[in-house]
Amino acid sequence: VKVSVLVADMRAFYELSQRQLPHELMVLLNRFYDEMNHAITAHNGKIESFYGDGLMAIFGPERSERTTSRNAIDAALNMLRAVDALNREFASASPLPLRIGIGIETGEAIVGTVESASAPARAVTVGETVMIAGQIEASTRRFMADLIISDATLVASGRSYPEAAKHVLAIKGRQKSVTVHALHGAE
Repeated sequence: VKVSVLVADMRAFYELSQRQLPHELMVLLNRFYDEMNHAITAHNGKIESFYGDGLMAIFGPERSERTTSRNAIDAALNMLRAVDALNREFASASPLPLRIGIGIETGEAIVGTVESASAPARAVTVGETVMIAGQIEASTRRFMADLIISDATLVASGRSYPEAAKHVLAIKGRQKSVTVHALHGAE
């Protein structure tokens, strides 16, 4: 099925965790995840997994590719705005400002359920689109961007961001590169 996959990761989390008391860090993380979840669900997305200081969200497959890709982009922009708001809220309590990197890819994925006798059933999304979204997110550090959108997502959305820097990203384990568009901030 066609989906848009959004992968987000908090930057400099290790440094932040070393400068805060465990309780303070958990309060901050819980607020962060609450705000990210709100931004994603407001645009018909669903967080499929949390991992430490990051997350993966799925948009679709029950909507059109255009709607799905637009929802993912809008959620990402709202996530960046939410991080700015959290930085204002925690300015006096946090030793470092929060920063995130977000990558979005749109394409085919396998959506299903995995389960075992000792664990409850879980919905999962796997495949090349998920892998590419993760590598796009990882490239936010190299391209010094807050949000990187694949060309497939941008084309599907029908939108353009003339201010975005265009890059070609080599994907590990894949012969073909991906064209991406790097944005700085939510505006």
